[in-house]
Amino acid sequence: MPSAILGTRKGSTSTSVTYSAADLLKMETATAYARQYLGTKTAESTMANAMSGINMAAALGEVFGETSAATVANRIAVHVWPETSVKDELAKGAATGASNMGTISNKVQNGGYKSVTLTLTRKEAYNLVSQRTVLSVVDSVTAITYNK
Repeated sequence: MPSAILGTRKGSTSTSVTYSAADLLKMETATAYARQYLGTKTAESTMANAMSGINMAAALGEVFGETSAATVANRIAVHVWPETSVKDELAKGAATGASNMGTISNKVQNGGYKSVTLTLTRKEAYNLVSQRTVLSVVDSVTAITYNK
């Protein structure tokens, strides 16, 4: 059953967070999942299976605000998808976040950097009654420093 009516709001901003090149690849994968699953209706089980890759919990937590692939999939399928305007707003943000993350990840990989320090800004879907966040997505990523 869908949640109460949802709205969107600007979420938190994490500044000066440093990720290794390997962790950045996981973040890039998680932002790609955000773009894909918010942009195209997909079965909950398919999403959960895809996102439960080895050691993806931390990246899911950074991108979606939730470390469990099953929980992320459930919130997208059951709560966010029925709310078209919320889904569209999160999908738009996720597409921008994924594009930013891809560009930064390519620079890290091609430049031989060991890590990168980022600023991540999130957009949240929240319950209008309880004010609790249902799901967040990274909608902007900025590289502060690339570290050799």
